[in-house]
Amino acid sequence: APDTEYDLEYAVKTQKLESADLPVVAIFDEVEGKLLATSPSVPSGTNDWQPVKISFKTGPKTQAITMRLQRTPCAADASCPIYGTLWYDNFNLQRRG
Repeated sequence: APDTEYDLEYAVKTQKLESADLPVVAIFDEVEGKLLATSPSVPSGTNDWQPVKISFKTGPKTQAITMRLQRTPCAADASCPIYGTLWYDNFNLQRRG
């Protein structure tokens, strides 16, 4: 819905995760292509399930949102491999208020 506040909650777990650029969850306004919010980077190493919450507000023309798992691009001359395992679970999108 346009001009609406939301909370996205989920859980993340890692095992031997290593990279110069770790993944984040990004929320975009699908119509305008505008970034609405990003999560903190997932933790490197081995970590048990951790809850994550992202709060965001849609714009006046929002009709849909897209959730993306992405990494920030590495420098053009840098190699940026990622190793290990990453799990996501229990995604829950709630309208605030």
